[in-house]
Amino acid sequence: MTHVINKLYELTMFRDGDTIGTFMFSTTHGTDTSDPIAFCERFLVGVDSDLAELCEIIPAVLLDGEIVESHFAHLLATWPPLQ
Repeated sequence: MTHVINKLYELTMFRDGDTIGTFMFSTTHGTDTSDPIAFCERFLVGVDSDLAELCEIIPAVLLDGEIVESHFAHLLATWPPLQ
């Protein structure tokens, strides 16, 4: 049996300092999520947020593909870009 472990990402959107939405997804080759930054840029076009952050989730434990524990996340990108 072959196990494919996709990278997990979380896009968090903020407006006026409040979280207005969180979207978790994994990369899948050959789909629109295969490039997570480009995917988020397209996704954010229709979202009224003044800040968005994309993090790669580093799970500690996966159980049947679900995150049981997550110890930290690595910030990949922000919109608008951090100065």
